[in-house]
Amino acid sequence: MSQNHALKRWRHVSFAWATAFALLATLLIGTGPAHAEDSKTPDQATALLKRNLQGLVDEAAAQNVRMGISVTDLADVIDGATITVGDQEPYKAASVIKLPLLALLMDLADKGGLSLDETVTIPAGSTNIVGGSGTLRTRDFPLDISVRELMELMVQVSDNTATNVLVDRAGGFDAINSYIAGLGYDTLWFGRKMIHTAVPPLQENWLNSSEVTDFLVRLYRHEFLSAASSEHIIDLMKGQLVNTKFGAVIPREVLANKTGELSDALHDSGYILIDGREVALSATTSFAAPVTLAQANVYVQRAATFVYELAQTPLTDPGPSDAEQIASLRAQEAALRTQATTVEDQRDARAKDLLRTETRVEDGTSQLSALQSASQQAAATAATTTRQAAAAKTARTKAVKKSASAKKKYSKAKKKYAKKKTAKNKKALTKATKLYSRSKTTVQKRNTAVVLASAKAGTADSAAATARNKVAVAQAALKTLVSKQTSLTSEVTGLTAQLEALLADVEELRAQADALEGVSSKKATLDEILSGRAIPGAQVVYTKNGVTEKYVYGVQNTATGIKVEDDTLFQAASLSKVVGSYLVLKRVDEGVIDLDTPLWDYYESPRTAGSELAQTVTARMVLNHTTGFPNWAGAVGSDTPLVPQWTPGTKFGYSGDGFFLLQQTIEHLDGKSFAQTLKEEVFEPLGMTDSTLVTLPENLSRTIVGHDENGVPGAVSNYTNGNTAYTLQTTASDYDKFIQRALLGGEGLTPETHALWTTESSDAVRSVTNGANPYIKWGLGVGLQTNGNGKALWHWGDNGSRKAFFIAYPETKESIAIFWNSANGQQSANQILSLFLGPQAFHAVTWVG
Repeated sequence: MSQNHALKRWRHVSFAWATAFALLATLLIGTGPAHAEDSKTPDQATALLKRNLQGLVDEAAAQNVRMGISVTDLADVIDGATITVGDQEPYKAASVIKLPLLALLMDLADKGGLSLDETVTIPAGSTNIVGGSGTLRTRDFPLDISVRELMELMVQVSDNTATNVLVDRAGGFDAINSYIAGLGYDTLWFGRKMIHTAVPPLQENWLNSSEVTDFLVRLYRHEFLSAASSEHIIDLMKGQLVNTKFGAVIPREVLANKTGELSDALHDSGYILIDGREVALSATTSFAAPVTLAQANVYVQRAATFVYELAQTPLTDPGPSDAEQIASLRAQEAALRTQATTVEDQRDARAKDLLRTETRVEDGTSQLSALQSASQQAAATAATTTRQAAAAKTARTKAVKKSASAKKKYSKAKKKYAKKKTAKNKKALTKATKLYSRSKTTVQKRNTAVVLASAKAGTADSAAATARNKVAVAQAALKTLVSKQTSLTSEVTGLTAQLEALLADVEELRAQADALEGVSSKKATLDEILSGRAIPGAQVVYTKNGVTEKYVYGVQNTATGIKVEDDTLFQAASLSKVVGSYLVLKRVDEGVIDLDTPLWDYYESPRTAGSELAQTVTARMVLNHTTGFPNWAGAVGSDTPLVPQWTPGTKFGYSGDGFFLLQQTIEHLDGKSFAQTLKEEVFEPLGMTDSTLVTLPENLSRTIVGHDENGVPGAVSNYTNGNTAYTLQTTASDYDKFIQRALLGGEGLTPETHALWTTESSDAVRSVTNGANPYIKWGLGVGLQTNGNGKALWHWGDNGSRKAFFIAYPETKESIAIFWNSANGQQSANQILSLFLGPQAFHAVTWVG
């Protein structure tokens, strides 16, 4: 059989296989990505491709197909970027390993070690003659054949016999692997001939997509072979006749590739050669039964389709760029913001010192007033005691005079009695003696009184002097504090004025840069708030007066760098409950369920069978969180028995398990899953096209992962069982539709039921110490807040590293929905709400804590 006849036969066979595989691909993936019509910037095109390829790898992994993809821009239209996603651990190489063998042969030709036209003889019965791919095995042996023809057969029909013969001509495995190692590759390895059995790992062939793509890039750029030899290999790849992989979805005229497959591995590698948009790509897969080759092939084809779409996508010509001017404005803005932060810190430090000083001035003033009162009292006491001492001295002087007079009378009576001792004189002497004795006693008493009064006066004088000194010291200290207060007030005023001027300059610079970038200053501020809290990604949608503003920030996953877009799916977490309550209220309107009839009457749940109290729980108690159930009785979504912790209906206690029980009751009444009912009766009627209660494989590429406090990413959550307490996956845009049309607009509910939904039903007191309690109540599945701006409806969501929050004002129809992919998300709530809604007391944020 001639070579031309063999190639024609192979074309016929490969066309049949390509048709079959293309039909299978159509059945499995539909029409695939729409052809790109809208132009994109290089960054946008790169981000979209990375997102699509990462989603494809994630989807393949979910179907037990290990996959690695690597793509490099050869035309430098996206800055020569390389995108590598998926597993880069070694894969069984299949026929793609023939590429480095081909390069070694051309290297030998470049160096004169062989001629492509030299003849090689294949003896009859040679162990190199094997089955599998190719046509050479059907020829008659012994056979003389040129190296050139062997190379063509090895590449274009993946001929295994030709490959084995060329392995020997190249010098064997050691020579091939030495050449590969010389190129700097660690994973590429040639360990066995085609179809030959061997013991892994050393006797197996290995590769990964990143090294194969790098090989193709260097080959394209003639880095390790002459230009003629490099182009000869690429020309051989252009003539590839196996079109079941890349060739099934990429036109042959722009494709040069080398395929490979085993029973448990399937790959393709090569070039898309659209003029001016050339790319190199490799896709590798590994799998095990029951996964089939056809199923794995679909992922390889879809990878090629995504890359082909990129190569076809028109890229915007940036034209004259304002980048340098924007960068300068942003740099000035950043410098001024840093300066403003420094001034703000100084101002805050001075303000704190001023507050402390003002407190000390108040304390000092009060202390001085008290000391002055005490001093006045001490002075009055001293004056009183001084007067009392003077009176005591006057009384003593009088007593001394009386005593002197009594003494004279005594002396005179004594003399008279001595001269004439008559009874009369004796009586007079006795009387004079008594008077004199009493007068001396009186003098002694008056002396004692004078001493005591003088001492008391001295003590009072000393106390008055001490009080005067304290007043003087306090006056001096207060004077110093008042002086400091005046100085600090002046400093704070000056720093505040400086800060305001700096912030005004920052706003002006930002407005200029925003105008050049075509973004709003609100967007720039939002980005600053989120980056300041180390939040990787977020969506914010704000609606007022029927006008909706949409904002996206950051990346879905810091490990992949895929950007957040409008259609990126976030976790609503407990915002799911509000959507679930809406469906329950629709059932109330329909008469399917009554708010105050025990759920047990509708559905005898095994979870409440063991508790009479649990059997009294009603839909109203679930919706207003007064069931007495814990948030989760066991593992989330488990069948752990539910036992109220208090009499149902008497006390607020937030419970996700209560909502799950209500969901199961509705499912029992409807006869189908809550997820399906939400899709049919809520998502589709309200236009929520990106919302689902369960994880859908086709959404993996646009679904966020959570990030912990340190920014470490987790994995994409896979909710196979929907739970209206927390598994809603949606976008801020979709949730905004729900808020505006259902929650605020009452669409789908009677006016009475809609009003009941947002009417106070429980007090929402979580703890006696929560300062937000007076302003927070609970309706039927939604939180209620009151502040100076009136009544608001709200809810928060917390799935650990995935958080959400919304608030809406019925009077003005103003609302905002925020979704974060970070454990730090809630920390930014107050700032974001103030940015969009204006400064006010967000008691709901305080209540959440």
